[in-house]
Amino acid sequence: MLQLTCPPRDRTSSYPDGRKAGRLTMADMTDSRKKLVAIGELLVDFVPGEPGISVRQAESFQRAAGGAPANAAAAAALLGAEASFIGRVGADAFGAYLRDTLAGFGVDTSGVVTDPERATTLAFVSLAADADRDFVFYRDGTADTRLEPADLPDSLIRSAAVLHFCSISLSREPARGTTFEAVRRAAAAGALISFDLNWRAPLWSGTSEALPLLRRAAAEAHILKLSEEELELLTGSAGTSAAAELLGGRTQVVLVSRGARGLSLFSGNRQTDVPAFPVTPVDTTGAGDALAGAFLGQLAEGTARPGDHSGLVAAARRAAAAAALSTRKPGAMPSYPSLAELEAFLDAES
Repeated sequence: MLQLTCPPRDRTSSYPDGRKAGRLTMADMTDSRKKLVAIGELLVDFVPGEPGISVRQAESFQRAAGGAPANAAAAAALLGAEASFIGRVGADAFGAYLRDTLAGFGVDTSGVVTDPERATTLAFVSLAADADRDFVFYRDGTADTRLEPADLPDSLIRSAAVLHFCSISLSREPARGTTFEAVRRAAAAGALISFDLNWRAPLWSGTSEALPLLRRAAAEAHILKLSEEELELLTGSAGTSAAAELLGGRTQVVLVSRGARGLSLFSGNRQTDVPAFPVTPVDTTGAGDALAGAFLGQLAEGTARPGDHSGLVAAARRAAAAAALSTRKPGAMPSYPSLAELEAFLDAES
């Protein structure tokens, strides 16, 4: 059982406020835009049928739709937000399955391109005894890596209140350049930009290749989400001051997930620690994406906004609850709660 009983606490840190360059307010956004648009990888996760064993030991696997940005879109849609996805899948059974699954969760798939020449990406996810996971990817030249600027639907990007992306699409060209082009277009159209670092070391030749791109992506985001380990990778430290120093320029909100200890939210010159909800985890796959989707859905709908720290804290608490609920079932998308399930859980916890 994972349980934290400490109440949220608000701490004013010592780093300076008042950094205005690149900041975006909700007044800058078109009132009619309430859509979360995610871009990046859409893939099939294969999870061992028995938890606590390696891929090598597994005799059976359970298929599930996955890919961090796609997961976030599905999580947001299940909670009532309008969500769309941009990406590529192969012209194979897996690609058709992913498109159908994403649509079944209420996500607009008009931005999903079918690649007639490349296969759909696959990932085998090994669950350790503590419900943490390891990944084996089959992604050399697969469809999601081949996303091109011509695949970007301008009308969809212009409709975004929030554009969300992750680091996996930055690990290969042409998807890398296409992702940054989508960020450029969305920011120019007035969208909030969200980046989840979502580090997967096997997809990179090393940190020397990855870090310049990760730092560029972080600098271009209004909303930055990362784990403690990813914070240390990006900055060299997992401490509070390192997270606080990421604010400034365009970046207005930083979320640091801390596993069983909950999460920390940084905005303005304030930090609030939100404790985890008590759950017994079965599978943590996609929990961070549930957190991101639930949080960003509220930003897209305007119920939370940069500059309103208390509103962001309330959104983060709901997102933490969605993430906790997602760990009680195997897989990513299939584990995400509906709005009714989330509300019932929060009512029981209040």
